[in-house]
Amino acid sequence: MNLLAANPGRFKSYLSQLGYKISEYGVAAAFLNLESGYSHCETASYLALATLALDAKDAGLDVRKFMHMAGHARAMVDVLSEFKTAGLMREELFKNDARALLGVAIPDKGQADWISRVLTDPVVAKDRVATSRINYSKMMG
Repeated sequence: MNLLAANPGRFKSYLSQLGYKISEYGVAAAFLNLESGYSHCETASYLALATLALDAKDAGLDVRKFMHMAGHARAMVDVLSEFKTAGLMREELFKNDARALLGVAIPDKGQADWISRVLTDPVVAKDRVATSRINYSKMMG
């Protein structure tokens, strides 16, 4: 059974809470995750992480963008914690995704490794699975 088709509003709501809107390509990626046994929240977390990694890669050395991305990553960790507390996300996936979100968003010597690690998945590295509802460039006004 296609779990995304069965309840697309729920999945989109979880992804929206993380600050993202799914792309057409992301629907296929989400389907693969859901069919592999991941929950809607776990799948939303993964797509958000992949999108943040692409945004971080595209930001290059723009430290101001990373300041905003780090704040967004911390806010996403808070939302994921709520998902975990509500029983919508497994503890081990919460820990892994929280660590990866912060690793991708915080500019330090390990950031490039985190970005590379996330983008080793050819499905999420091929094209954008979601778009951020936050324009990091406009936040710098």
